[in-house]
Amino acid sequence: MFRPRAPFFRRADHKRHVLCEYRKLLRQASQFEDPVERTYLWSWIRERFHHHKRQTSPKQAETQLSDGVWASLVMSAALGGAADQKLYINDLAYGHTGYLKGVAQAIR
Repeated sequence: MFRPRAPFFRRADHKRHVLCEYRKLLRQASQFEDPVERTYLWSWIRERFHHHKRQTSPKQAETQLSDGVWASLVMSAALGGAADQKLYINDLAYGHTGYLKGVAQAIR
């Protein structure tokens, strides 16, 4: 059975694809006018990529990249004027839904 010399996560094409997606998401996040949304998206993107940077499973790495593509589509739609996507990002950033909602409720 043939095995590649380097694992998939060490290959230049995989690293290039991941870094390209990372930069694309950060560029999109920086286009939001609201500083709270921009900061939330920026920190969320950085945290997710940092959390999964040692991913060694090809299936899980592909799942994480597809999640990044989904996030890119949501941000593109919000920047394009889709009211439901703008509201979704606003709710996440201001803690009306998602992880921050649970944190805010725990603090109160």
